[in-house]
Amino acid sequence: MKIKAVDLIGRRHACIDPILSDLDQDGFYQSCEKKRKNETCEFYLNARGANKVQEARANHLFKKLLSDYGAAKTHSDVVDLASRYNACPYEWMMKLAGASNIIIADYYHFMIPNIRDILFLKTKKQLERSIVIIDEAHNLGRRVREHLSSTVSSFVFKRADKEMKLLKADKMNLEKRFDKWSKERLDDGKEKLVSKLGFDNFLNDLDVPAHEMAHYFEELGLEFVEQTNRKSACLKLAKFIMSWKGDNHVRSNEHGAPCSRQSEQVGENGVVRLLRKRADAFVLSKRFLDPSPGTAVLNECHSAVLMSGTLLPLEMHRDILGLDENLTIMKKYPSPFDEYNSAHIIVEGHSTKYSKRKI
Repeated sequence: MKIKAVDLIGRRHACIDPILSDLDQDGFYQSCEKKRKNETCEFYLNARGANKVQEARANHLFKKLLSDYGAAKTHSDVVDLASRYNACPYEWMMKLAGASNIIIADYYHFMIPNIRDILFLKTKKQLERSIVIIDEAHNLGRRVREHLSSTVSSFVFKRADKEMKLLKADKMNLEKRFDKWSKERLDDGKEKLVSKLGFDNFLNDLDVPAHEMAHYFEELGLEFVEQTNRKSACLKLAKFIMSWKGDNHVRSNEHGAPCSRQSEQVGENGVVRLLRKRADAFVLSKRFLDPSPGTAVLNECHSAVLMSGTLLPLEMHRDILGLDENLTIMKKYPSPFDEYNSAHIIVEGHSTKYSKRKI
């Protein structure tokens, strides 16, 4: 079999631009898109080109990579090779994905709709002809929910105030107004469900028309990043506003049944809008309880294999992920190891907590 595989990572993690690669997620994607659009990123131009001459040169460089590629290389190898030619590693990976019959990637490349759309568009692959294999599938629902959810806090508003002051933008006292709004809603409580309209009213009281709000903070954030090369709270706020206002569940720069009482209060199925008091700050979140808007796409591909050592009960994971009961075959297998050969050892003074692990 003529197998060619690509180890795909996201654009931000593959970036070799010394300035862009230091930005946080929100700042990176906005700034990267702007540089590509303005044709000022030499790495992108060397990998894709903006005119026929540049495209021909980019294709020639890519052919050099292909000639020595073999069956597969790690993403680190591709990043190293692209760095030698000052070419964007991500764009090379996407080209390689188009030429490959095996694509190895993180969940979100396939499960987040508009990221998946970009992947299939650039690689010219077809969903209905794809076989999808998901390892550690017990993590899938949580990962998708986390990606769809968004949060903003008093700290973000405070930083946004400072950025606007530096940019000499209109003073809004965002932190003070957000904290006042939050105190009125919580009324000395620690946590409360809020409606979409509640925070909409807060935004409507600001000095920018509601329909321009996200764009306004996005422009301020981009200007701040351009001037300082630092991550921007205004960009984070813009992204949160887009997510909060959006009726759909997916907002990106690139790129199970919920509790009926909660759904009634927030006015949306599968979404909880929550205001909390944490120490000296207020935190507002829009959290998705249901990952199936992202994961149900598995019903549309040619076939899918979801596997894990901890995928029980199978029916629960099937339902949470929105898999079609009539299309899903569930199998569980006993351990091949003799249970009497296992050793259970308890050691005091050690922790498996991720933050305490050492490489």
